[in-house]
Amino acid sequence: MEEPLTQRKLGPDIGPLPAGTPLSQLRVTVTVAICATVELKSTLLLADQILTMDDSLIDVKEVIVATPNRELARRLQGRDHRLIVLSEERREGKASALNRIIGNATGDILVVASADIKVSNNAIPLLVKGLIYHEDWGLADSRVQMGNGDILLMDKISKLVWAIHNATLDDLDEEEKLAHAGDMFAVRRKLVDQIPDITNDDAHFALQVRHKGYRVKRIRKALVWITGPRSPVDYIVQRSRILRGHLELVRGMRTMPTNFEFSMSSRPLRNARLLFKTITRLGPSYIPVLMIALSLEFMSLQIAIIETSFRRSHGPWKIALTTKQE
Repeated sequence: MEEPLTQRKLGPDIGPLPAGTPLSQLRVTVTVAICATVELKSTLLLADQILTMDDSLIDVKEVIVATPNRELARRLQGRDHRLIVLSEERREGKASALNRIIGNATGDILVVASADIKVSNNAIPLLVKGLIYHEDWGLADSRVQMGNGDILLMDKISKLVWAIHNATLDDLDEEEKLAHAGDMFAVRRKLVDQIPDITNDDAHFALQVRHKGYRVKRIRKALVWITGPRSPVDYIVQRSRILRGHLELVRGMRTMPTNFEFSMSSRPLRNARLLFKTITRLGPSYIPVLMIALSLEFMSLQIAIIETSFRRSHGPWKIALTTKQE
């Protein structure tokens, strides 16, 4: 006879296991989605890490990688029977790749992961268990950390921008107003539809989950690491793309993004408090870094506004190569 689970805790972000529930009733199947372009080494490492994951509540049914990279596709073939490669004739953009993955996903929960991240060993289990333990959660998001260091100016800018971003998301999560997903998140497959040709597909997932009556939550112990842009040009390329995506959501879904930039006018006191706390924690040496970051953000926003006004559609985005260093 199967032994019921006891009230144990894996961390304050998840809470206790449902008391007296047999393991068989909690176990779920998981599909992991990865869209990759130039990230050969990191994709191979990530896929191997996921496929060797061992957890009694999680059955990794398949890892689906969509890529136009022929060398990556070749290296992935035959690695594991659960590894499915969707080869693209040409790079058509992340929305197109995700839609192909969604059409092939059979797991109860879909984990969407960027190809250029490093993941803590417990990150995926924490995200998935957040959904297992809470029936009203539709999407569980991870917490992003920067792998840049803090020596170069652009590294400091990335660290500052993400520190502000994380503080904002933590605040929204506590207020139950979170509508964001980032570089890795878990979402209930039944809530996932085909997505439109949109820039910020992650934000689209989160908004759709909220519109369907489920909560979007953030699990701060589910850590992933990324590399921020290491040149001003790559920073503007990346940020203008993200900001254009937010503007698309405003226009297409009539929804104002809840991130720091778009809530400055509606919640100035909250934002000032978060900014002050972030600078205080990082130290006064980040005050001039903030000034330069604001200048880059302003340029990125201007480019995003122009592109949104004059370009009604877009192809695959230019890759910020300094964020893909392996």
